[in-house]
Amino acid sequence: MRPNTIERDPVKRKGVTHRGALRVQSLGGASHLEPFMLLFAPRSRLGVALLALGSLATLACASHLCAQIPGVGRNVEFVGLRRWTVPMIVDSLAVYAPGTPLERSAGALRTKLGFPAVASFAYQSAPGRWADGLVLVVLEPQDSLLARRSPLAADSLPDRAEWHDALAPFRDRTSGQLAGGLFTNALQGYGAFRAGWPDSARRAVLGAASPEGAERLWGALAADTADAHRKLALWTLRHDRNANNRIAAAAVLANFPASDSTWWVLVDALRDRSDVVTDAAARTLTTLAARSPRPVDWGPVTPLIRELLQGADPWVLPEVLETLARTVSPALAARLLKGAGFLVVGCLGTNFERLRSPAHRLLVRLSGWDLGEEPAFWAEWVLRL
Repeated sequence: MRPNTIERDPVKRKGVTHRGALRVQSLGGASHLEPFMLLFAPRSRLGVALLALGSLATLACASHLCAQIPGVGRNVEFVGLRRWTVPMIVDSLAVYAPGTPLERSAGALRTKLGFPAVASFAYQSAPGRWADGLVLVVLEPQDSLLARRSPLAADSLPDRAEWHDALAPFRDRTSGQLAGGLFTNALQGYGAFRAGWPDSARRAVLGAASPEGAERLWGALAADTADAHRKLALWTLRHDRNANNRIAAAAVLANFPASDSTWWVLVDALRDRSDVVTDAAARTLTTLAARSPRPVDWGPVTPLIRELLQGADPWVLPEVLETLARTVSPALAARLLKGAGFLVVGCLGTNFERLRSPAHRLLVRLSGWDLGEEPAFWAEWVLRL
């Protein structure tokens, strides 16, 4: 299968198109994307065109940062495409995973097309509606080195006695395995517990986790506030080979927002080999950012944050954006985004609020001014860093 190429008309200047539209053309013959209609040609390096693909209409950024495909049952959006385009994905799926619709293509993108990381988020386009939107955040095959995980291997070490009570309500009674999803659902209510919210408000954020189990977790965590607990949690999250202990350690660190090392180790845990550890670290970060927002010196972990902002693990991108939008210093703008801001800018083009809103607030915080939510203007600012 031949890839598609992009031609820009009528003016070419160092890869920048002015007052022109996109023409997506197959190397094997005439374009199957015509007719195309110019929608937006601002004073920037990003044009937006409406492309017709059979019965699909694709709203795509010229640099492929974001694409929206209104479907019959669910609108599908792609964020993170640079070298690939939606037509390339459609063509490739037709060859390597025939019959796979775009809204169910996350697995095929990983296993058949070689995308190292794909996260799919369903959302409601309006209050009261069913989840009629889906955004796929992707890391392209050419960037697979970004998807590295911590070298810490699993081991059969016992659970720490200090945190037994915190984990006990979330264990399967038969297998003894930890139900990670229930644990992290309960963990996201810990900030409300510490803030003194009423029971009804605290329980509203628990998801499928039982209120009784959550209360036990919160009580156990609230007892771990001494500096010795902080040091133990930091060491455990970095070195303990038992994933259950690392999960508990990530939760305990919610008690220590005043220490920059807390934030650094939690960000480092976002590349843990265990998805449940990663999820626990992400929930703790958002709890800290919401309950105790303050300037954090992110300098020591800037390279890791830069990788995360490029899509190293798309599943935690909403939490990373939200945390940085409340804590990062504008002095780090160039170190974080120069040559690596395409995904953050691309998030502005999605209808998914948990990506678009924190991405916008992060860019405002880093730049010192508000250019709105149009990706084109922010793309030009990032290019000038």
